[in-house]
Amino acid sequence: MTGGHILEMITRLRNNEMIRGRVNFRQMRKTYLNALETEELQSVPLSEAQILIIRDRIKTERKRQQKRAFFIFVLSVLATGIFISTIIFLLSFYL
Repeated sequence: MTGGHILEMITRLRNNEMIRGRVNFRQMRKTYLNALETEELQSVPLSEAQILIIRDRIKTERKRQQKRAFFIFVLSVLATGIFISTIIFLLSFYL
């Protein structure tokens, strides 16, 4: 029967609710550690060259994200300025 699948689904929903809701740190940590115990992570030692390549990729990605965030910030400031100046311009005709 499907009782095992339903029980697993109920358990996952309960764990997700515990993580999202207002739960104290101990309960959240326990849930997280229990989830880690169910799946074993396999790690492979990396060479220095691989570590440097990964570090460079992370740096370039971080720079790209910072440039994008700055661009969005500048656009939002400009859009806000244009919106406010348009409102002031339109109000000057009515007053």
